[in-house]
Amino acid sequence: MQPEGSMGILVADDDAACRVMLERILPRWGYEPVTVANGTDAFEALCAEHPPRLALLDWQMPGLDGVDICRAVRGRATNDPPYIIMLTAREGKTDLVEALDAGANDYVNKPFDPGELRARLAVGRRMLELQEQVRRENEALGRELDKAAAVQRATLPTDLELAGIDVSASYRASLWVGGDFFGGMTLADGTSTLFLGDVSGHGLAAAMCAGGVATHTRYLAAQGLPPGPVLQELQRSLIRTLEAMELYVTLSVCRLDPRRGRIDCASAGHPWPIATDAEGATSLEGVPGAPIGLFMDSAYPETSHQVDSSTILAFLSDGLTEHCHHPDPLRALRSALGRPTQTWDPAMAARTITEMLPVGDSAPPPDDCTLVLTRWHE
Repeated sequence: MQPEGSMGILVADDDAACRVMLERILPRWGYEPVTVANGTDAFEALCAEHPPRLALLDWQMPGLDGVDICRAVRGRATNDPPYIIMLTAREGKTDLVEALDAGANDYVNKPFDPGELRARLAVGRRMLELQEQVRRENEALGRELDKAAAVQRATLPTDLELAGIDVSASYRASLWVGGDFFGGMTLADGTSTLFLGDVSGHGLAAAMCAGGVATHTRYLAAQGLPPGPVLQELQRSLIRTLEAMELYVTLSVCRLDPRRGRIDCASAGHPWPIATDAEGATSLEGVPGAPIGLFMDSAYPETSHQVDSSTILAFLSDGLTEHCHHPDPLRALRSALGRPTQTWDPAMAARTITEMLPVGDSAPPPDDCTLVLTRWHE
């Protein structure tokens, strides 16, 4: 057992007198030494399940020398790399450079001055303690990001149902919490409103903002406001808050009318819906307004399109197009969707995201990716 407050240190030196001296003085400085006489044992000690955090390595030893040990240790994947100080009688600049290039953190000449060695060990200890502090803080940040991700997911509908419309929706979270959100509802007149947005940035602030904007958008849409006025009211009511948070929101709002086969859209800097059919994929572009949070007086003109029953509409976030494996995202989208069929597949959106991203399902994408697919229900 190490004394409370002590730090384990490996002493690797084939000089018995040097090992004995270090075994005597290191405990006085708050270290618990483990001594070995050759490089092979030193490397094994540093690869143990609970290795010493500090290491004093002689350059020349039987078996592996100090430089070989540095290279081997630095080549291992570990979250807790040791702080290595080389002990050597070599004084040339090329030797110093070789040791540091091999992975040594510091370099002390023999015969060493005890005061200098103690000071250099203290530097190493402070570095290791700072690394441990950063690790704990990163773990705490990770827990907060997990909470943010839970908040974000809570804003997303688990089963989006719109009258007269087939829907397939999927959301793929990035490694860092982002700000994608979407939602929709059917109104009393039989039409449905569908919205999809993205808050700038990542982290807790973006996730919290996404939840708030999604709730506000859902409330305005439920009042029966058309897409353009929804965006205008969001700009009016949220711009000061978003400016204070140094965030902005891109958002598209669409009114879908399955009886008339019509879609009315307005965009606040967000990608337009994409119509895909047997002929290909076409963006239903109009004149976009500014993202929410940038310009108070921005206008949001609506664009209208007729859509037949064989067309699949794709509503997506820019994470999917920006990180698509294909240089032409529209072609990749059309290819992933395949030929239209009579049977609607609710898992189509999830499968399409997987096929469009270069990482597939193997790793989180660099940015949130959201895809909502719709088709008039037959």
